[in-house]
Amino acid sequence: MACSLLFAGSTAANAVTAPVASSSAGTVQIGSRTFSLSGTDVYRAADTLVLYTRTSGAVTPTNTWGAEAVVVGGRVTALRDRQPSYAPATAIPADGVVLSGHGAARDWLLANAPVGAAVSLPGAPQAAP
Repeated sequence: MACSLLFAGSTAANAVTAPVASSSAGTVQIGSRTFSLSGTDVYRAADTLVLYTRTSGAVTPTNTWGAEAVVVGGRVTALRDRQPSYAPATAIPADGVVLSGHGAARDWLLANAPVGAAVSLPGAPQAAP
């Protein structure tokens, strides 16, 4: 199930469509740090960390008020802080996922997800050290 989300200043023509049902939650670990995952392919609310897969589309369905870490093969391959630059949505790789954080989750990603870091996701095998 999906819904169209209208943000301040948006119109029906540029509404964001996002799934609303969580398919998984749990804990994400990067290095020795952990953060609670709010769900997979769901709307990213304030202070939440969401995992986006290609099921949600080719790019993340989020606003610019967050940071996103691209994960391929259990490692961070890119980290983007979209907030100060108003960067466009992050492409979701066919062979990976994107962790998207807002508020406290954004801060956690920026502090703990350098390129090359090993990432452990709920239900996924861990990358080799």
